[in-house]
Amino acid sequence: MKDRSTLVVDSEPLLVGTLSKRAQGKSTFGRLNWKHRWFVLYNNKLEWWSSEGGRYNSQSECKGSVDLSTVHAVEHVSYDAFTKAHMFQIVHTSLLYIQCNTKAECTQWVETLRQLIRVNTFLHPKYHPGFFEDKDRVWSCCGIPNKEFKGCLGAFDYSQLPDRPVHVPSATEPVIARPEPASATTVSASKPLAVAKDSEASSVREAPAAKPKEAPAVLKAQENQKRAESGVEARFQPPQKRNSAELRKAKAPSPVVVRPAKVTYV
Repeated sequence: MKDRSTLVVDSEPLLVGTLSKRAQGKSTFGRLNWKHRWFVLYNNKLEWWSSEGGRYNSQSECKGSVDLSTVHAVEHVSYDAFTKAHMFQIVHTSLLYIQCNTKAECTQWVETLRQLIRVNTFLHPKYHPGFFEDKDRVWSCCGIPNKEFKGCLGAFDYSQLPDRPVHVPSATEPVIARPEPASATTVSASKPLAVAKDSEASSVREAPAAKPKEAPAVLKAQENQKRAESGVEARFQPPQKRNSAELRKAKAPSPVVVRPAKVTYV
């Protein structure tokens, strides 16, 4: 058991949980057994403890740890190897086989570990999806009788991982709504619309600029000029102002003249 006074306080753990681990030593009856351990994953190492709570539980005992800088691969394990589902392995100075409770949990542990070891120097290009059988001295997956043989299947390609730090949100962390990416038809206000170069490409064409409005008098003069050029006399005459005397005269009724009838005598 490790002395708790010598334990270095690390940053907040990225992942914690009770997982099943294959024992690296044999039991009293000579068979490899499985133990439930409390796993704690930090940025630089993986620890497993005898009970839940880890270093914060006075009754818990640290059973082991792995320095992530020494890890060569993190891969899934075939169901046929141990007839157990949701398993993955950590390849370092030895092999560490771990079983999760669900497929989603297994995927989360594998992806987080891969993100942490992606900068390691000696990552293996191959791995064994099975285990090495001590009795038959062969690998259960490929039957190769060489324990030092690195693998029979291609390992995960770490070059496809983004170069970013690992962040696993906690249960109390607020979820921030992120805006959706702009569609192909979204146009910035500071840039004009792009004209489509290819008829098959879906793009937005620039709308024609609106012509400035001209004064009404200019428009009428242009209209009269067009009529004159086409041989049609311009009929537009601007209204003339009349004084009040003319207006009263125009409104006054015209006098009625009565002429006598012409009489013819016989």
